Amino acid sequence: MSRQDACQIVADFGGINGNSVTKQTTLLVVGNPDHRTPTNQKSSKELKAEKLSSQGQEINIISENEFIFMINLTQAKTEQ
Repeated sequence: MSRQDACQIVADFGGINGNSVTKQTTLLVVGNPDHRTPTNQKSSKELKAEKLSSQGQEINIISENEFIFMINLTQAKTEQ
């Protein structure tokens, strides 16, 4: 999924997108590794989110696959 598509989905569900991890961040979606991401290395955003979480901030870090599952589940519930 492209970042633009993910941001649009978040906005469609009423979320607010950001370009960085801040004290207002509640969810970080970590994309699947590709040619730009060395295997088993965390991004600076993921490291910052982990640091903020360890300091007591409520922030969830999920994979792209978990994000897609959540979106599909939410869409299925709204269609019922």
